[in-house]
Amino acid sequence: MRKREKYGTRKSLVRRLWAAIRKTSKLLDSDDPQTVLKATHALATIAAAYRAAYAEMEAEETAKGGPRGKPLPPQIDPYLLWLIKRDVYGLGEPPPPPPEDPREYARVRGIYEV
Repeated sequence: MRKREKYGTRKSLVRRLWAAIRKTSKLLDSDDPQTVLKATHALATIAAAYRAAYAEMEAEETAKGGPRGKPLPPQIDPYLLWLIKRDVYGLGEPPPPPPEDPREYARVRGIYEV
């Protein structure tokens, strides 16, 4: 069974969750304590079921080839940002500490030891 047949899209999954929450939360205003108790239990069950379905959908998507969307842009080293702020903009901030990870420090050692 395909993912879309199983869950629908993310948007529809979230839309169905909120529709179920709205319908169930109206029962919380009831005068009958038993109805309120059932509505509270239903809300807890609905949230857990949808969270599990969303996590399962994410796991299937990751197994197929990673998350959708644009890849994150590369991060600029904080020390380079500090150099730009100091030299170009004249801001007198203290330099950031060097990376604690030895592999990361070895990669950017030339920048920190200028």
